[in-house]
Amino acid sequence: MRNGHRKDGKQRYLCKVCDKSFVSNTNSITSGTKKGLYVWMKYIECMINGLPLRESAFICKIHRNTAFMWRHKVLVALQKITEDINLSGIVEADETFFPVSYKGNHKKSSFKLPRIVHKRGKSIHTRGLSYEQVCVPCALDRNGNSISKISNLVRIKTKDLHYVFDGKIEEKATLCTDRMNSYVRFANSNKIQREGLMLHHYL
Repeated sequence: MRNGHRKDGKQRYLCKVCDKSFVSNTNSITSGTKKGLYVWMKYIECMINGLPLRESAFICKIHRNTAFMWRHKVLVALQKITEDINLSGIVEADETFFPVSYKGNHKKSSFKLPRIVHKRGKSIHTRGLSYEQVCVPCALDRNGNSISKISNLVRIKTKDLHYVFDGKIEEKATLCTDRMNSYVRFANSNKIQREGLMLHHYL
């Protein structure tokens, strides 16, 4: 029920169950921020377009530290959304790879870089799959539901698929993957129906 207004004029509400006061954006990514929703929309557009933090901060007229915190807020929110997603029916799965980034100033940090910093040139200095690439398994069904999560470095293993997809794919689903044994073992151990399992490579 309505519970007055804040000093900034925003409507407050009172929960009849827990007797706590809240506003429309409580527990959302915009909670605790003083910027309007239009600024957030502009910032998310910058993220979608892959703009760096400094450029995003300039466009949205916010501090670069704010842009850094907002990016993590958005990423955490997206990850939480996938926690409640279950895939069913025909499920297509594959993995993609991204260069491992150690960007930033680590001179005053206790973090020890596992490799020499790349000053110039390409972000990956080793041909093929290597420890310079992080693996992200992805899966989606015909209802538009999708799951993707960072799992490991180099080639994916069965244990990595369990980490990402366990409890997320229904037993009656048909899993469509490439010919990697990791996917076959994962499907068998999770009792996912293999009848009609299509072992094609999806590019």
